[in-house]
Amino acid sequence: MCEISGLELSFPSLSDVNDAELEKIKSICDTVYQQTEGDMFKTVPPYERILLPDLKSLVEAQNLVIAYQNKEPVGCVRITTDPEDATKGLIGLLAVDPAKQGVGIGRELMDLAEATIKKRGQTSSVVHLLYPIGRTHAFKDHLESWYTKMGFVYSHSTQKYNPPFVNCACEMKVYVKPLGN
Repeated sequence: MCEISGLELSFPSLSDVNDAELEKIKSICDTVYQQTEGDMFKTVPPYERILLPDLKSLVEAQNLVIAYQNKEPVGCVRITTDPEDATKGLIGLLAVDPAKQGVGIGRELMDLAEATIKKRGQTSSVVHLLYPIGRTHAFKDHLESWYTKMGFVYSHSTQKYNPPFVNCACEMKVYVKPLGN
């Protein structure tokens, strides 16, 4: 049961969410990812973590949870099937409005993501963490700690994961959390 005042989490359909709400979620994602990992990307402002058509596709596929506080969008999380293992649910695109961080909204989104994955019959949750090779990254270290506290266990890393949009050598760290019965 959510104890955050005015917080509602939902899988809206495209008919339930208006363009202004989707623009707000896009803005939250873009802002949060720019603030937390923008130093790792080749980009010319404005930074775009997700394009609006892609966000709409996630909503249409019922793969995006939106957090509303007092009817205003304040965050989101994407839930899909892990492309490497269909028995696992992949959690990503977790973002909470910076003005609303630190009160448990991210945790509520993660809890719902895990419950959804379990309801879909999948046995584990997976998160991916893009991490620079050869240097530390304070926010990525914070996320690693947060995921571990939530029960995720390091599984493996890709070697030199270097999509064309990053400006440094990176690895993709994979964390898994068995969901039990």
